Amino acid sequence: MGRLTAVALAALFVLTSCADGRYGPWVREDGSVIESSLLIEYQGFRDCDQLDVTFMQFYGYQYARDPGMILGDVTAPDGSGRVLEYDVLFGEEVLATLESQGFTHSARPIGSNDWVDREIFLDPASREDYLYVVVDNEAIERWVRYEEQCER
Repeated sequence: MGRLTAVALAALFVLTSCADGRYGPWVREDGSVIESSLLIEYQGFRDCDQLDVTFMQFYGYQYARDPGMILGDVTAPDGSGRVLEYDVLFGEEVLATLESQGFTHSARPIGSNDWVDREIFLDPASREDYLYVVVDNEAIERWVRYEEQCER
């Protein structure tokens, strides 16, 4: 196989693997792309059996979407021993307590033909513990703060 063909195949692989936009790009209200130094979302690591966990680093904190509790009991980073729990919440009263960060993302989940819109919110009272991702202006996912790293 020629070098040009190999490069073309590699580019095609990268484009098709990113075509669903599962983890990005996240954009501001004006449509500009958020820098990865502020926000990056990624799938957990195979070596740590975290493939069903999604992580997000947001302004220096790391949060996890872990509906299957693969990470086990996640405790608050303040050392209090409080257990933090991923949850899916609903209701205008919950949303009213949260502050939009102006960051949105549209993606097509794997295995679906439907696009899903997401937006990041914070609750000033619980930012140290949780990040909220509102899905399609309906479900409010409460992601836990998780600062541990995969030791591969």
